Amino acid sequence: MNQAKLRTVLLGCGAIGEFHVASLQRLKDKYQVVGIADTNLALAKKVAGIFGAAPSDNGMQLLEQARAEVALIALPHLLHLEYGLEAMKLGYHLLLEKPMAVSTMHCQQLIEQAALYKRKMLISHTHQFRPHFRHAARLIKEGTIGKLEMIFDDATAYYGFENRSSWFLDPEISGGGALFNLIPHQIDHLLFFNDSPVVEVMAKLSNLYPDCKIDTDCCAMIRFANGVVANVTSSISNRLIEPGRIECRILGNKGSLLLPAFKPEVIFCHGNQREIIDCSNQIDPIDLEWLELHQAITDNFKFISNGEYGKKVVSILEKIRETTNKR
Repeated sequence: MNQAKLRTVLLGCGAIGEFHVASLQRLKDKYQVVGIADTNLALAKKVAGIFGAAPSDNGMQLLEQARAEVALIALPHLLHLEYGLEAMKLGYHLLLEKPMAVSTMHCQQLIEQAALYKRKMLISHTHQFRPHFRHAARLIKEGTIGKLEMIFDDATAYYGFENRSSWFLDPEISGGGALFNLIPHQIDHLLFFNDSPVVEVMAKLSNLYPDCKIDTDCCAMIRFANGVVANVTSSISNRLIEPGRIECRILGNKGSLLLPAFKPEVIFCHGNQREIIDCSNQIDPIDLEWLELHQAITDNFKFISNGEYGKKVVSILEKIRETTNKR
């Protein structure tokens, strides 16, 4: 395929959609946005005006009419399957927001459809595209912290139940609360830094926010085949009694790395030394997602966050739920 601009449609103009809109404005030499769909037609028209694209309040209809080459699916999680399958059937490559789907069964259907129609499907696990996460992955691979031993991943962020869109609070549509919205980032951290099969999951998943149907809090221990053990803690029920954060600490037998998810730096500790590695002024992570997808479509580049990777994340989420239900 030549290097011409890829005609693109965006399905969903929610909060995450704003980041993709900004990114596609920066990448206008590689992508031409031709269609925007959202159930809020006024919002779809507003975003479409930025690109001179066609607005719609019917995503399926837009996919059929636009017949473009790439689709961003940033819809409620349950809809990823239906819209992903149809988009690929119509000829679209996908950038699919995380989580990939609400079950591994849905993930597998998407994987099989991508194989059948020879489509590229990038799952938007954005944290692995952050420059400091990629720098940390290189340090681990180079043996800078020695043999990997443990990973501690801690996240807390009040969910804003009062103002959040209702589908997030419906477990049938969202898949869950913390489990299918915040914890996928944390599982992505573990898999990105430690490419080893999971052999054991022990967890407790709870609902600690009054009159809410979704899970809100989790503590999980995950053991990998290579001996690495990870501890994941996540909370969305807390009204920010403590500052919201996502932090990943990676321990090796020669040093450790601390990564605050939203601050572009790696804190490298070894012996009594503490070094801060600045990773700012690099490619925006959303831009990098789109660039890797473009390269995959035009040059057959192989990215990490493919369908099998997305399915692996969802399989661990399911194991967290299963082990909780057995208690």
